[in-house]
Amino acid sequence: MEQANKSDRLNLRVEPQLRQLIQTAADLEHKNLSAFILEAARVRAEQRLADQERFSLPPDRFRAFMDALERPPRSIPRLRQLLSEPTVLDRETNVRRTPSSNPEDQPDEV
Repeated sequence: MEQANKSDRLNLRVEPQLRQLIQTAADLEHKNLSAFILEAARVRAEQRLADQERFSLPPDRFRAFMDALERPPRSIPRLRQLLSEPTVLDRETNVRRTPSSNPEDQPDEV
């Protein structure tokens, strides 16, 4: 991790019992309270964000997942029809809005 200017402050209110618990754990790792809390918060934040970006599967499940990704898409006529029709939002927008002759005022096609 890159060394940063430590100019930002983070203040916490904590119950005395919790502070003592954290202090005891920090002491066991030979760290000051701030370093211990920041490291624990960083690790937890990285874990949480990794859940949004990565996931792991056992080898057999991973192979099944990859096989599913490589299969050509199925044609589902009702879904195709549904996606080709105007949505409720499209219909409401068209009712409330008058057509504009300026192309910049028109929504982009998807």
